[in-house]
Amino acid sequence: MVAQMVTPVWPLLPVIRRLVDARPTYGLRRITVLLRRELAMDDQSRVNHKRVYRLMRQPGVLLARHSARRSGLLRDCSMTAR
Repeated sequence: MVAQMVTPVWPLLPVIRRLVDARPTYGLRRITVLLRRELAMDDQSRVNHKRVYRLMRQPGVLLARHSARRSGLLRDCSMTAR
């Protein structure tokens, strides 16, 4: 079995916060990609998306979930027979 390098959690917090502050509309997936790129430039180990999610769950970091429903939009679907 090959030993893997484990990225410590605490140095990732300020990096994630900086990325989210610079791009407030980016969600978990985009921030994870940016974080992986930044860690690759520093020759650090790759970070798992689940770890990034756990860190971004803190208040004010993770975007609100998007739902497909739009409130307030009602259509009149009544069709008249010809």
